Amino acid sequence: MTRKALIKAIIAFDLVVVIAFAAYFLRPRDEVPPRADELAGLTVYPNPIALADFSLVDQSGQHFGRDSLKGAWSLLFFGFTSCDDVCPMTLAELKQFSTGLEDTRYAEDTRVMMVSVDPSRDTPEVLSGYMGRFDESYIGLTGELGVISDLADQLYISRRDPPTVGHGDHADHNYQVQHSAHIAVINPAGNYAAIISAPHAAQRIDAAYRYLRSKD
Repeated sequence: MTRKALIKAIIAFDLVVVIAFAAYFLRPRDEVPPRADELAGLTVYPNPIALADFSLVDQSGQHFGRDSLKGAWSLLFFGFTSCDDVCPMTLAELKQFSTGLEDTRYAEDTRVMMVSVDPSRDTPEVLSGYMGRFDESYIGLTGELGVISDLADQLYISRRDPPTVGHGDHADHNYQVQHSAHIAVINPAGNYAAIISAPHAAQRIDAAYRYLRSKD
């Protein structure tokens, strides 16, 4: 092979390598396979679990039940507005996750919602202000404690009831409510499709969710 031919061959090879790398790294995010560690917290139910009906209200005071879950994918977790750390951190990570979905095919049919485990303090008005701090599209749900407890049981959320507080100037309202922090993923049929376990980070939520959606 002549020197000129050799140079041409090297250039052609380098060009193929550059194109291959560009095709890999610049391909749509949806096509990038997740790493094993990013899926470590994801549990997918082979047969999504049908939920019994329930009756809660959202931050606008509108009824929200099982049928309200239909028609979109919902990432739902349990928390409360007076939470010191886990709840606002989870919502902050979910906000990053939501931002990352913009301009993708998942943006229009993905919802984020929080069910309050502290309904005596978390009125619709309180939830409206709290959820709006993270994203105006996020849904906050509250209602009777018994209904919330039943829904938590359906979604395998471990929790303790908030304490019964007194009334008047000496009422203790500075309590915390213990609850598990995993995210329940509900499919458009309104069935329980998967769990994303804590600790939560936007990248892990994103990888788990996109992997789940790739199985649609």
